[in-house]
Amino acid sequence: MKRRRSKSNGMLMWKTITLILFLVSLSILPCIAQGDYVSPTLIDKQFIEDNEINSGTLNSIHSDVRPMSNARLLQSVETITTQDKFPNLLLYQNLSCNYLPLCKEDSLSSTIKSKSILRYFFTHPPHLFAVSGQDYQLAIDPMLEEMVGKSDHSVLLTNKRGLSIKGHLKEKLFFSASVTETQEVVPEYVQEYVNLYNALPGAGFLKRYDSRFFKSESAYDYLSSEGGVSYHTGKHIDVSLGHGRHFIGYGVRSLFLSDDSAPYFYLRLNSYFWKINYQNIFAELTPESKFETTDHLLDKKYLAAHYLSINILKNWSLGLFESVVFSRKNQFELQYLNPLILYRSVEQSIGSPDNAMIGLQSQLILWKKIKLYGQLLLDEFVLKELVFENNNWWANKYGIQAGVLYSSAFGIKQWDLQMEYNTVRPYTYSFRDSLANYSHYHQALAHPLGANFKELILKSRFNYKRLQSDFGLFFINKGLDDRNSNYGGNILKSHLSRVSDYCNFTAQGIAQTIMFTQLNFQFRLWQSIYLTTECAVRNENLKQILANEKKDWWLKAGIRWNIQPMYRIF
Repeated sequence: MKRRRSKSNGMLMWKTITLILFLVSLSILPCIAQGDYVSPTLIDKQFIEDNEINSGTLNSIHSDVRPMSNARLLQSVETITTQDKFPNLLLYQNLSCNYLPLCKEDSLSSTIKSKSILRYFFTHPPHLFAVSGQDYQLAIDPMLEEMVGKSDHSVLLTNKRGLSIKGHLKEKLFFSASVTETQEVVPEYVQEYVNLYNALPGAGFLKRYDSRFFKSESAYDYLSSEGGVSYHTGKHIDVSLGHGRHFIGYGVRSLFLSDDSAPYFYLRLNSYFWKINYQNIFAELTPESKFETTDHLLDKKYLAAHYLSINILKNWSLGLFESVVFSRKNQFELQYLNPLILYRSVEQSIGSPDNAMIGLQSQLILWKKIKLYGQLLLDEFVLKELVFENNNWWANKYGIQAGVLYSSAFGIKQWDLQMEYNTVRPYTYSFRDSLANYSHYHQALAHPLGANFKELILKSRFNYKRLQSDFGLFFINKGLDDRNSNYGGNILKSHLSRVSDYCNFTAQGIAQTIMFTQLNFQFRLWQSIYLTTECAVRNENLKQILANEKKDWWLKAGIRWNIQPMYRIF
């Protein structure tokens, strides 16, 4: 049953955050580097990975954490200054201009400057409008995604418009904000997800969209906003307060924290020195989904997460992760604000165990061609039950990721091949009540498949001048619930309703087999404007159900400007 919460609910959390920011502001020193944070595009991410692998040396930006420091990203980009070090000079120039404070004019902006009306625009590409002075910088850009297509069931549409603003004052206060409004007609399998979870991946508040031109039961309208402010408190610590998402991992997926869910409010502390990067994230989440419901204040729950990454050798890094999701009626649990403590010990000290997890990840570069990476997530486990008894006890909840990335495959520059395997045991990420499961707006905070699955991913990426291609093949085995049984795949359900204490195996329940094939092309017209096409085929089989085979296909084409695509692959 949903309940109304008073305006004072959670006030202690806000007072605590305000106090922290006040104390931080007192200690702000003259900034020696930019303190804002950015999320690299998929193309930029490939650029960074190729640079690391081909050099055989991990750089200092710790690219397994996103968003990442704009200043340290620039330092990595600026180490590649010749075509010999990175053959696609067009891609390098575009990448550097995206993150440099100001970029030099190109031929188009020079032509525009001669026009009386348009001379104020594109003075610093790729920004539509930018101004700067000794103590300030401001850039304003439109955001646009217009895609049309056809599936075997209906017409597909994406109509997204928005605005992005970013800048800084005296290189001490950095800010960014973006807001987009979207009308979207989704494929049938995404509609089935909405029916099951009452949520659309990546969206918060959601409502149905009624078009004057066509009727569709799979059309939705939603507003999304992200942004924040950052302080660089000297040489080694950044503090950020904002609304957005995070990703921790080396692979296509993450078992720790992913950016597939809706944005959330967060406070982030990022410390970096020597070969170490240490990040603390404190976030406010909701266990509800606001989809065609009456207006009311949504219930709150909270996330506290720590991640420590260290480059042990020049080609080997190790990361330690821990998180806890919890709910308190009137406050944030203050003991979880301690940035240097194990959450399990806090649980024991306060006498109220919450949903805590720990994890380990690592990457290793070999022969300046290959990167090996992996993750191990432990939700709950008892060593005796796991190793000695081996009876598939329900509470041995864990996930494993293993992957390999082959850069400049077979000597062909800018062609990357990747293989990744993910598996998560039943009931992982779930909890005894709906408030403390590992979700936000009914969307998984980690892997979008939730739990109780096995997944194999094969990917190929190739860049040639202005053209980028991305091919992906996903093989998925997942166990679904029937009407009366909880087999552990839906993380929103309480693990108290499990089917059995023992004999639980991965992908148990109604066996769902999916083969998802995707091929995308992007052609850069100019700066951050892309022509794009997406084709996909999704084959699904449910073994225990008659008429069990489904096949979806679709083709979409359109234009994107300052917007990155969201691929819903599950």
